[in-house]
Amino acid sequence: MSVEQAATIESLLGHNRPVRRMGITRVDETAIGALMVHFMLETVMAAFLLGVDAFDQPAVEDGKENARRRLLTGRTGISS
Repeated sequence: MSVEQAATIESLLGHNRPVRRMGITRVDETAIGALMVHFMLETVMAAFLLGVDAFDQPAVEDGKENARRRLLTGRTGISS
């Protein structure tokens, strides 16, 4: 896994792509929770800077409603 990670980072850098590598010293509830909060806040800030409403997800709500309808009617396949 570490060889894949190093190779991917090297490849991205070699193609002038931005790379951010973050490490944690332990894997537990606190560390994972901190990472989740970090990425949530980062998403909100990036959305704000891009002029996007990070809390308006009409496609997500539409997907939930579609799933509910399918569960109630027994339609599980993809319609063409």
